[in-house]
Amino acid sequence: MAHSAKRFFDGNYLARCQVATPLPLVKWVWERTCQGRTVPFRSVLDLGCGDARFALYGAYERYTGVEIDEDNGLSSNLPVKAQVLYGCALMMSLQGYDLCIGNPPYVRHHDMDQEWQRGVAGAISELIKMPVDLRANAYLYFMAKALVSTREDGLVALVVPFEWVARPSAEWLRRFIGANRWSVSVYRLPDGIFPRVLTTASLTIIDKSRGDGQWDYYDVTKDFSTRKVDGPTCTRHKTLAYSRRNDILYAQRGLSPGSQKIFCLTEGERLYYSLQVGRDVCPCVTSLRNLPSDFKILSSGRFWEYYVSRGARCWLIRSDKESLSKELKAYLDSVDPEKRDTATCRKRAVWYRYKRPDPARLMFSTGFVNHGPQVLENRIGAVHLGSVGGIYGEKRLPYRKIAGYLRNIDFASRIIHHANSLRKIEINQMNSVLQEALDHLT
Repeated sequence: MAHSAKRFFDGNYLARCQVATPLPLVKWVWERTCQGRTVPFRSVLDLGCGDARFALYGAYERYTGVEIDEDNGLSSNLPVKAQVLYGCALMMSLQGYDLCIGNPPYVRHHDMDQEWQRGVAGAISELIKMPVDLRANAYLYFMAKALVSTREDGLVALVVPFEWVARPSAEWLRRFIGANRWSVSVYRLPDGIFPRVLTTASLTIIDKSRGDGQWDYYDVTKDFSTRKVDGPTCTRHKTLAYSRRNDILYAQRGLSPGSQKIFCLTEGERLYYSLQVGRDVCPCVTSLRNLPSDFKILSSGRFWEYYVSRGARCWLIRSDKESLSKELKAYLDSVDPEKRDTATCRKRAVWYRYKRPDPARLMFSTGFVNHGPQVLENRIGAVHLGSVGGIYGEKRLPYRKIAGYLRNIDFASRIIHHANSLRKIEINQMNSVLQEALDHLT
């Protein structure tokens, strides 16, 4: 398992996940962590410690950092009471620490080596005595490891994505914390605190010494002053619930054919390869950002004006067909093997043959910055891809009224921040709203 983990943590992965915590933030995390606690801490653990910069501050008698990358240089002037161990922290036996502090690595589950992920998930599941969601991103495993590596009255203080307080993939961890009635304080950090990271970050402090199960939320400004807020949405409203789809009216995520640069062409590329609309390509929409926010209908004229004529990737190749024209086959044969070497393409018997969904009746942007996502009637039968969601249902339903209902909802007050001013509605959250619309309009 150690070899598998080392392979997983090599190369491009390390360049993506190693984001140094700004030193002012490190100092503030320590200040916030020490409030109301008896210091110095006797033993401190830092999982995925990087250059061990959390050892430079704080009051402790012994600091132990764990890092997978032996080539990651340590901070200068580390105290003599600090040591760094090298290896996979998630597979080590670590117990009895007073505090676990740090900024664990963030890795999407899509990017994980499956063998490594299954091994880690199994080990964590055995430790916490409950199932672990395999959709969990890596930082959730580190949070769980921190909780089981600290004393019964210990403290965990980690810089992690704010989204963990609401995402379904973190429900198992929230349930584990709730079962033990530990208290949780979540400080939503200001936008831009990590220059290269867009995801909204938080300092999450879990106090195992308290048994009240209380959750508190705070907003943090750029000068690190804090303000208590009502909940994860920073409003009086609860986070929008997640619901499974029903066949009467439901949302569906955008198609991911393998690589938009291969499967979605511009008008210039379509003409260059002599591909015909209808035979070889069909209209597709990968983003609604091109359109004015007051548009309610995607018509043929607007598609040509805002997508085709502006060089957007708006033609989905019909490689899902059994029979391909010689022109389309020639295009597919011209694709560089390295560019089509994606996880999605590798899983297929024929790398380019995807399953094309029916055009959605309505399309919506899953990301938004104002009160809610843009919602459009899909008059041209375009296929939605990527960050564009689709809404399907029975023919009898009043889709124009449903679209109007969705436009009048204040989604922003019910959805947590995703990145900077951006909020993101998940497909099953939209399913909850669609159920409300169905009850209201039919």
